[in-house]
Amino acid sequence: MNREKIFSYFEEGQSVLSPFIDLYFYCLQKTVRFEQLWAIQDPRFRKFLDMADLWLDLLDEREVLKKRDMDELLEIFSEKIETEDDAIIFAYAFLKAVEKNYSFLPQQVNSSRGRYVLFQNERGIVVTKNYPFPSLYEKETTKAMRKMRLRHQYWPTDLASHFQFFHVLPIEWEGRSVSVYSISNLLQAQWERDIHFKIALSQLSIDPEFISYLSEDSSREVPFNIVNDKSGRELFKRICEETEYAFQQDVSVLLFPELLFKAEFEGEFLHFIQEMSRKYQRFIMVIIGYLHDRMDFGIWVNEAKCIVPVLDKSSSGINYEVLCVERKKKPVNFLAKEVGLELISAQAYAQGAIENIYPGDEWSIIETPLGRMGFVICKDFLAISETMLQSLEIDFLFVSALTKTMDGKFMGKAEHIANTTFTGTAVANNGWYVEASGKKSNQHCLGSAPIFAAKGQPYISVYSREPGKWGPLKVFML
Repeated sequence: MNREKIFSYFEEGQSVLSPFIDLYFYCLQKTVRFEQLWAIQDPRFRKFLDMADLWLDLLDEREVLKKRDMDELLEIFSEKIETEDDAIIFAYAFLKAVEKNYSFLPQQVNSSRGRYVLFQNERGIVVTKNYPFPSLYEKETTKAMRKMRLRHQYWPTDLASHFQFFHVLPIEWEGRSVSVYSISNLLQAQWERDIHFKIALSQLSIDPEFISYLSEDSSREVPFNIVNDKSGRELFKRICEETEYAFQQDVSVLLFPELLFKAEFEGEFLHFIQEMSRKYQRFIMVIIGYLHDRMDFGIWVNEAKCIVPVLDKSSSGINYEVLCVERKKKPVNFLAKEVGLELISAQAYAQGAIENIYPGDEWSIIETPLGRMGFVICKDFLAISETMLQSLEIDFLFVSALTKTMDGKFMGKAEHIANTTFTGTAVANNGWYVEASGKKSNQHCLGSAPIFAAKGQPYISVYSREPGKWGPLKVFML
């Protein structure tokens, strides 16, 4: 049974990276047993590695498999794979041999494309490790970290740390596709030079105006969307001021809250960041939440966008552009009367409201020299599982939020992630909901994995602004 399953992954006419993906996930399913076999250095590892090298030598760097390749594979391994342990060790040996024999492929990837995808099939994506040093996640192999995993009975994916050039991501997670991006060469070169990595969290907030209307189906809760804010250009001016301050502080990533930015200012903002880069001779990544936007056919979306510098080949200058867009997947649901919101309809006020958005259908993953980054919006953070962070191997997770009532939950989630994974989290949560006292409040938190703190203890920092006022930009150095 083990032999038939393993050989079923190989088909004539497919890329050698297709069974690479399938066998990678096969090993992941057997993580605990793989760890045990690796710990005792089972002699079959060396034996199967030599045999896999022999088979791949016969391919002579050819990527597409032919029928004779299948015959040679069966001839070499058919009598060797009998038990599940044999299958696990063969899968690992094949993965290592493919990386060794096809290590030239990452060098052929043009990083200016903004993607580092080598191959993908219906199950996964092979991406390159195109950087001079491994991600922070992969460095976590110390004795202290292993003790921490055993204490929590948690086994993060160690398989990736065995590879130098390739890495495999699932093609989808929870029914949503996974898209891989990479930062530009400009930002990459700067981050590799910087001695310290700084994250800045904004405390700005909007003063919202609401559009609310009754649902056609009276049994459903009333939808709402935030399409404007009373602050207007005053808020945009403050966003620009904080961005300049981030440049002055040598910040690497500037994170703004959810539902803050009007799309009509996007071109002006991109130009402003470009001017700041010229003025301060450095680059920055900005993640900022946009107000609700109405798409075709009446569909509304809640988006956050990641903005990075790029080289303009036509003018040899530096521009800033949107690298990727994250759409919120979990609409917020609350009772308006509990938070003092005045909606247009009396029925809406009594019945409550639900954010009227079309859920996003993909996760955006950004490859950087400091590790793999992701960003999500508000309640999506609470829905993310440790298993997802493990499978996608996220080093840093940035969260844009705008829900005062979630302060405690965000802090607890950040602390839990810091205690159970190697993912560092930064949450910019700005609650504009008006309380009975008429004051506004907000709270932010930065939760870091044990890698950033002494003696393996996670670093958690929580702070609040003075009610009713915009607080200063908070800068953390990791």
